[in-house]
Amino acid sequence: LALPDEFLAKSGGEGGGVIQGTASEATLVALLGAKARMTQRVKEEHPEWNDYEILSKLVGYSNKQAHSSVERAGLLGGVKLRPLQPASDRRLNGEILKAAMDEDIRNGLIPFYVVATLGTTSSCVFDDLDGIGDVCKSRGI
Repeated sequence: LALPDEFLAKSGGEGGGVIQGTASEATLVALLGAKARMTQRVKEEHPEWNDYEILSKLVGYSNKQAHSSVERAGLLGGVKLRPLQPASDRRLNGEILKAAMDEDIRNGLIPFYVVATLGTTSSCVFDDLDGIGDVCKSRGI
């Protein structure tokens, strides 16, 4: 396929992946991967914390109008998911996400996962991918 190196799965790289059978399955797998990655990162920063302490602090985010599989992924993954009220245009944007993350960080939680919606179930609205992406990139998510 002549893919660039960053797309290839190799030792120490970030590339590679698997194809999931359904969007619901892909949402759960993405959540579990993000949970494992953040747990490892927090353990390196706070070696005195145990797994339970870390997991009890993890919080993810989505548009309140996201598909029900997002909520189910959080339940199956054993983490808090915070459905956010979108703006008046029904889109989750970076400002709303940043405000929610800032509040949660002040309350001792650790943001680790964000689901951006590409066509909400109720109104087929696309979330603000650029704004959400900027917030996630600035927070290492």
